[in-house]
Amino acid sequence: MKSLSKELFDIDNCEIDNMEDVTEKGVRYNLVTLNYTGEVPTLCPTCGAALYKHGKRELRIVDTQLKGLPTVLRIIIPRYRCQNEDDKHIWRPYFNSIDEKHKM
Repeated sequence: MKSLSKELFDIDNCEIDNMEDVTEKGVRYNLVTLNYTGEVPTLCPTCGAALYKHGKRELRIVDTQLKGLPTVLRIIIPRYRCQNEDDKHIWRPYFNSIDEKHKM
């Protein structure tokens, strides 16, 4: 069975944490908060050294209307950094349905 985030927004490995109707600067929209639930590697994909937790990041994506209002997806993703001093690669999950400019 598909997850609700996959069915509604075509985003894998996330679960919906909150949905709220927001009015900001006179503009009303749906704010949907998603949390990443997918796998996290333990080793750096570029050099094989161990990764350590490097905080979280929030992606804000404008999606099509939901319930007649514009929808903003707030996706909370983990970040991990390589322990190799010569590499310092930062790993974060990528989503096939979201491009590098955070557009769907």
